[in-house]
Amino acid sequence: IEPALVQLSNLTQCSKPLTLRDRLKIHEAAFQLLADLSEFIVSEKEKELSHPSKTHELTRRIADSIEQTVTWSVLQNSAKDVSRSVIRNIAHQFGVSESTCYRLFQQVYGISPRQYLSDIILREAKHLLKNKELPVQEISNLLGYRDTVCFSRQFKRWTGMSPTAFRERFADPKSDFRQETDLY
Repeated sequence: IEPALVQLSNLTQCSKPLTLRDRLKIHEAAFQLLADLSEFIVSEKEKELSHPSKTHELTRRIADSIEQTVTWSVLQNSAKDVSRSVIRNIAHQFGVSESTCYRLFQQVYGISPRQYLSDIILREAKHLLKNKELPVQEISNLLGYRDTVCFSRQFKRWTGMSPTAFRERFADPKSDFRQETDLY
């Protein structure tokens, strides 16, 4: 970035009145400086991400953030906010592009962050379905589905059974609803 900075500095230290051409050259030098800075930042980020330990740490933090987003949304009854934008927002939060986030996540976990998000939602759905007090419609709403039919269809794709069938098979009125089953 030094050459662009020196050029910009030289252009702005002129004591005579600036002509239109002079101002355009200053703008050009400023844009060149911004381009050089951007290139430097990207190359530094790539160097940082090329270290396996940093890649794993970043990916673990992304995974934790995805899980916290789902958990928080369900607890606040606002899972409607849990959507495709979750991954984009989390990638932005950690200063990486969405494609870099997907690539790193796939590299470390062997699945996409979107699949990880779906797995967390499925785990939460199974947990909530064990509570016979909660209607399936309410669970559907808690998980951010616009209607019970969409939730039921997706749950069946995930597990091969409807939410009601899952509940009948695995809900135990005496059990702690946080207890994990063999399906987790």
